[in-house]
Amino acid sequence: MGTTTMGVKLDDATRERIKMAASRIDRTPHWLIKQAIFSYLDKLENSDTLPELPALFAGAANESEEPVAPQDESHQPFLEFAEQILPNPSLAPPSPPPGAARKPMRCQC
Repeated sequence: MGTTTMGVKLDDATRERIKMAASRIDRTPHWLIKQAIFSYLDKLENSDTLPELPALFAGAANESEEPVAPQDESHQPFLEFAEQILPNPSLAPPSPPPGAARKPMRCQC
């Protein structure tokens, strides 16, 4: 199965929010974004309506280069969504054999 890289432009604040959310659950930003995409696609494919995206209604989906007004930090819809995503066991790396030395992981983002 071939893979390809797709990109999305994010402002610094959103990028930092993703990093912080991933850090809170001890995962990489890449993993968190991938899980969010899979979760949203599942909801989209199994429903007749579009799943609600709170960020769209808050103006965060604005693709222009205009700066977006900062939101109240107590309301973080992406973080709330990310915390609801359960890890997908089929994407988890295999467990090392007992007694194997643990190598530090590098993000390949």
